Amino acid sequence: RQSGAVLPQGLTPAAEEAVRKKADQNQKLLADIAGVLEDFDGTLGDGVADEEPKKAPALKKGRKSAAAASDAAQARPRAFGRFTPGEKNDLTDVSGVTVKHYTFEADKGKTGCGLTMVGFEGREVKAAFVRFGEVRAWGLEALAESHRIKGSVVMTSQTAFQKVLALLPDTEKDVLLAQPVEGVNLEMLPADLSGARFTVKDGALGAGVGLEAFGFAGGVGSSSRTAVRGYKVAVMALAACEGMLQAVETGKTEAPQGAGGSVLLLTVTDAPLSVTALTRLARASVAGLFRTGAMPFAVTSLALTTDTGEVNDTAAGTVMLAAADAALEAVVRSFRS
Repeated sequence: RQSGAVLPQGLTPAAEEAVRKKADQNQKLLADIAGVLEDFDGTLGDGVADEEPKKAPALKKGRKSAAAASDAAQARPRAFGRFTPGEKNDLTDVSGVTVKHYTFEADKGKTGCGLTMVGFEGREVKAAFVRFGEVRAWGLEALAESHRIKGSVVMTSQTAFQKVLALLPDTEKDVLLAQPVEGVNLEMLPADLSGARFTVKDGALGAGVGLEAFGFAGGVGSSSRTAVRGYKVAVMALAACEGMLQAVETGKTEAPQGAGGSVLLLTVTDAPLSVTALTRLARASVAGLFRTGAMPFAVTSLALTTDTGEVNDTAAGTVMLAAADAALEAVVRSFRS
């Protein structure tokens, strides 16, 4: 059987067949991802109203300024998957969820810093998480016991981790997660956040400042879906990794070799799920991440529900499928915003 794989000399027939089979599988995955991106670059649809269909902004190598990212984020490309996106197609489609991106620009030649806070209007929410590899974090040990969050989930860079930890009082944070960013100028962080400006749009803002994903300037990406019975589920992604998408976007004939980097995923729903179902929901978002062909060393996926009333897991399966779609789009938007 013919294959485009370049075979090393001296392989046995069985080894040659194994190499060809793996090469064919990789080519099929790249073709599938290319098809997803082609659909993604279409116009808004599937019941999502928009006055003028808009194309996704073109990718550019290198880092983007916060202002440019904020402007680009206004042009939302089409959501993909079989579930209908929420009205805003972001985390705030789940009632009671607030998002604040604090961004502090640095001088030329240095990387600015920032933090992203996801709050719940003072309400207690139920939470669970899964981790693969090590991502710097604070508060996960306590969360593993209580499965409750009363303050906020905060994300920032590893360099700014300790300063942000000291910056925010314990009443304002329950979990702090960090992504690796090089060259961060900590002098840009204020002594406190009172009076500091924040934005709510995605892009190279807040915790997304300085991230690089799939070979391009990254940032914060989010997406939402409406599942059965009107339940909403939304995912925020901060990706700093390589993967198969990189080969599609750059036109390379081969996918990048090896794995690296890390990814943070935050999934929020208003479905009244149990802790067990929330753990599965966190895994479902990871499944959506890997549908992009991402190859990170570490993943931390946190799932929360704003409905802490009587547990009803009957809709959990559909909510998980919707979360996987939202996670896939959120990861792509984290570097296409």
